[in-house]
Amino acid sequence: MNVYFEESTMSNLIFTGQKNKHLVTSGFAETRNYEPYNGKGHEGIDYKDKKGTSIYCEINGLVEDISYQQNVYGHRILVKTNLGYLTKELEGCIIYHIYGHLFKVDNNIKIKKFVKAGQKIGQMGNSGFCMYQNSSGELVKVTEEQAKDSKFESGVHLHLSFYTGLKNTYLIDLIKQKLNLNNNDFYLNQWGKYYLHPDYFLKFLGMY
Repeated sequence: MNVYFEESTMSNLIFTGQKNKHLVTSGFAETRNYEPYNGKGHEGIDYKDKKGTSIYCEINGLVEDISYQQNVYGHRILVKTNLGYLTKELEGCIIYHIYGHLFKVDNNIKIKKFVKAGQKIGQMGNSGFCMYQNSSGELVKVTEEQAKDSKFESGVHLHLSFYTGLKNTYLIDLIKQKLNLNNNDFYLNQWGKYYLHPDYFLKFLGMY
């Protein structure tokens, strides 16, 4: 697994008030050739920091789901945002954002409750499907017991992704037009969800 630095504007929002740069361990649409991905592209960005690092919501929204997905995102928060709160031009345009592999979800975050930009929503962790290299150099999965251990730092990261559905063609076309993008700048998965690089999405929002 390649580890590299990537400049990311979005990290300034999700890690509000924390000045250290965050290591990106997996970039947007990066191909993964190991189980359970089997060559599928990465739907977001993975940011690395210490376990327990505070995570903040980057835009207003409604908490759609809080769940534990053992072989995927572990402790995960799904937020739904109607971008119409920014401008009438975006009324009815829905975007979803996922925060995955959390160590803990903040006690104030509840399903069907509103969350504001800059509000703390949880802590970074390594729950769900997280990988790390052991002392023999082998790529292994973090166990549930290790994920619950506050001192076990291997594989710790935040997964952040944004997506909208195929039916939301108006929003997709508008983003392409505003940012001069094409279909190759999006990642379309097998369930018909269009994913966009978090920094592109932030740049788009900055126009309103």
